[in-house]
Amino acid sequence: MRVNKIRLRSEKLGEIFTLSLFTTAIPQPYEIKAATGLDADSIHPVTYGGDVSGNRFYNMSLDSRDIVMRIGLNPDVGNNESFSDLRSKVQRAIAASRNPLVTIDLLLDSTVVASINGHISSFAASTFVSLPEIQLKVTCDIDSFFVGPLVTLSDLSEVNTTGTLELDYAVGTAPTGISTVVNITNPMSSFGFAGIDGEWLFNVIYTFLTNDVLVINTEPGRLEVSVVRYNPTITEYETISLGDRVEASSLWPILFPGLNTYLVAASVGLYEIDSFSYYPKYWGI
Repeated sequence: MRVNKIRLRSEKLGEIFTLSLFTTAIPQPYEIKAATGLDADSIHPVTYGGDVSGNRFYNMSLDSRDIVMRIGLNPDVGNNESFSDLRSKVQRAIAASRNPLVTIDLLLDSTVVASINGHISSFAASTFVSLPEIQLKVTCDIDSFFVGPLVTLSDLSEVNTTGTLELDYAVGTAPTGISTVVNITNPMSSFGFAGIDGEWLFNVIYTFLTNDVLVINTEPGRLEVSVVRYNPTITEYETISLGDRVEASSLWPILFPGLNTYLVAASVGLYEIDSFSYYPKYWGI
């Protein structure tokens, strides 16, 4: 991952600071001295299923991530800015609203490469020294991965005509889930995806009707299967959860780094995949 800046921001307060990872010609109010927790420090396997041959499948997971930054303070004294002002600006982000989460963005110049959410779990300041610093710890225990901006496939003609989707997941470095919207063009009794060699199958068993819209999200922590259907009785569209219609032996689709091949477990002509997207994930810098 190529990055040259770290930005801390709050939903309410906006940008708190941006740290350059390299020396700049113009002095910055906050200067990075050291940082830890930007790499994958503790990776462990989690089993989540197996294939018909009895082989077990494992997903590699991360423990809660603590990002610790030691930051030098450089106030603009010409504009009456003090060390205390810079410390207070960061302290306000600890609990700026009822949602105390902050976001750390990894930037390449002004472009966000990846982000992670957490809360400020420790704030320490060296005050009675000639060069005051602060040390900030952000604990990321909701999702320990850095997550990149949404990637949406622009051309789905091949999967809609052949039933095969090939995707080269070359942006991220860690496995991630997918999100797809499928228009049902003819009645059918199930829809799903399968591995190219039949090693896994994700199948939703349901009586789909023409003009149904199937929504599938396999992002860990945000799993969703639902159908949007027009109800003539109330003359409105309604969303029906299909979580209980996922076949018991199903494995939820996951994107792994490199080439991924999905086979649609439905006949071509009965469906049209309208969108397919994912958020790239990274183990660390």
